[in-house]
Amino acid sequence: MSSATFRKHLRLLDEYGMYPVNMRDLRSHTALARVPKGMVPVVLTFDDGRRSQFAMRSDGSPTSSSAIGILEQHIRDHSPRWQRRATFYVMPKSIHNPEPFHQNGLAASKLKYLVDTGYEVGNHTWSHRSLRRMSETQVAAELIRCFYGIRALCPAATMDTLCIPFGEYPRFSSWRRVVANPLSQHTAMHSAVLMAWGGPSYSPFDKRYDNLRVTRIGVSPNELEVTLKGLSKNRTWYVSGGEEGVLHVPSKLTKYIATSKLQGLTTRVQ
Repeated sequence: MSSATFRKHLRLLDEYGMYPVNMRDLRSHTALARVPKGMVPVVLTFDDGRRSQFAMRSDGSPTSSSAIGILEQHIRDHSPRWQRRATFYVMPKSIHNPEPFHQNGLAASKLKYLVDTGYEVGNHTWSHRSLRRMSETQVAAELIRCFYGIRALCPAATMDTLCIPFGEYPRFSSWRRVVANPLSQHTAMHSAVLMAWGGPSYSPFDKRYDNLRVTRIGVSPNELEVTLKGLSKNRTWYVSGGEEGVLHVPSKLTKYIATSKLQGLTTRVQ
């Protein structure tokens, strides 16, 4: 998208009471409870590690025309309501892709800047090829090579959420196990796996929320505007109660609460 469109989208999100969080925050009610009362958490996601997303000056700061520069100006203009939160899905340098954000020799500095200032860096596979026709072994290798490739540049990157290239999931029957836990560890590698599109995501406490098929709002012309208008009109978005340990639930939506996802939370029906 153009710089002008991105600025317009940020203004829209602010007008609708949105509050930025990282993708990994959706797994934690503690993190969501930090969203100020009455505001709606939103995750800004950036795929592919393009230079237009993060161009760096010689002093280590982002250029004002890159997405990070535009976002940080918006944050300064709307502090403390907005903070440095967004998730960047990147690939390590390989025969398939240049280094993250396409400025030779600056990938490590840029990744460190993102993580140190509060943003999230996530897994976008090693080659950025479709996973649709790959075997279990190939898919696992794609995810593991990306994980270690980016961690070699930025050891503090959590890399614990994944965005599927083109939204094209593997077709083998065990795909859920492999994309969540390619190393077959005691704890899964990825707490969330994102699709390419699909519209606004359900609340992580909703029965309909699938952490391995998390939908996203696209950026085709007017898509964000139409989506936000519809959500506002129907009052169907997650609004923070601003109270740690308590999930506020409208009475008409109690049937959708997934009790297995509450993890000790108290529900308060309104």
